[in-house]
Amino acid sequence: MRRSITVAAAMAAVICAGFGCATIARSTGIGDSAGLDLVAITSTPACATVHIDGAQVGVTPLTMKVSPRAKSMTFSKDGHYAVTIPIPKDWNVWTIANVIWIPGVVVDAVTGNVRKVRGTISVNLPKTGQ
Repeated sequence: MRRSITVAAAMAAVICAGFGCATIARSTGIGDSAGLDLVAITSTPACATVHIDGAQVGVTPLTMKVSPRAKSMTFSKDGHYAVTIPIPKDWNVWTIANVIWIPGVVVDAVTGNVRKVRGTISVNLPKTGQ
């Protein structure tokens, strides 16, 4: 009986070892889409080209999934100055659950899920020559 309890506990530990609370709670998919945050991106004026960490992702207004590991976002439009901002992030409250599962802290830190991207990002592009 004691051996079966030990084996069951060991199996449970192995299964749970790869999971962090924020990573589990925020997972929106498998692989590359796991842990991405859905964000509405707008600009004034509209129809600005958006780059995240140098890669073009679309034209405003748009709604897309953004990685919490992303660093910066650049907005550009003809006749306006380009604006680069750091991607605004907040602390992910799900990480507090790692108090009861310490290995989860490591998993959440590695996956970037300790932070989350804010749900709305908006910028104003100043006209050139002003």
